[in-house]
Amino acid sequence: MDKFISAERMKKGLEELGRSPWANGTEICPRNIAINDALGTVKDLCIEAEPAADVAPVKHGEWMRDENTGAEMVRCSVCREVYDCDLSPKEFAEFYRYCPNCGARMDGGGDNA
Repeated sequence: MDKFISAERMKKGLEELGRSPWANGTEICPRNIAINDALGTVKDLCIEAEPAADVAPVKHGEWMRDENTGAEMVRCSVCREVYDCDLSPKEFAEFYRYCPNCGARMDGGGDNA
């Protein structure tokens, strides 16, 4: 599975690395120039040239028993949408691993990010 990263944070990290004593040393010499050129090449060829992917942060939630109604209902912990069912929240999660309304992954809440 692909791992999506922030291109802006990656570029910022490369720029900081280019300003570090490791890359600059105390004098201008061919080694330092080569390191900075290599960092610029990585930025241009590996980050800038890569096509952008259409991704969104994953929302994590859980199915909860809706205490506000007397009926058998479960509620999404993220969008608060209520669904009529005769199953427990755990059983409901076996059939609905994602909320149909907001798309949250029903894996137990925000601490699973």
